[in-house]
Amino acid sequence: MGIEVHKPGVGRVLAEIRANDLKNLYVVEHDALDVLEKMIGDDAVDGFHVFFPDPWPKKKHHKRRLMRRPNTNLLARKLREGGYLYMCTDWAEYADEALEELRATDGLKNKYDAFAPHQEWRPQTKFERKGIEAGRDIRELFFTKIGAD
Repeated sequence: MGIEVHKPGVGRVLAEIRANDLKNLYVVEHDALDVLEKMIGDDAVDGFHVFFPDPWPKKKHHKRRLMRRPNTNLLARKLREGGYLYMCTDWAEYADEALEELRATDGLKNKYDAFAPHQEWRPQTKFERKGIEAGRDIRELFFTKIGAD
């Protein structure tokens, strides 16, 4: 299931689904946090892939970033035990903040000491290409949900 609020993004995904004749995908055009809160049960998700979320670079907008608590608490609650949250970004400052926010989220454990190595299975995105062209490093985070002690 893909969740996207931006209409052109939804259109691109639907075109790719049709071009590749995919049958096992759903696309929800709505705010992701609202969908998670109201439409997805707790302990129901195997994994979240968050590819190049909006970094909201202006300090006054940082509160809108997806990878901040309490949002990370919601994501952790929706993951099943053993499920994972995988994020990549080309904004170093956002990556550092997300790493700290995810480390501080109950129920999540970093699979690596800090940033994850590049995951070969991950497709390259348009935003990633733009970041690389701009000379920015790609940073990846990989956290898993652990059971209650």
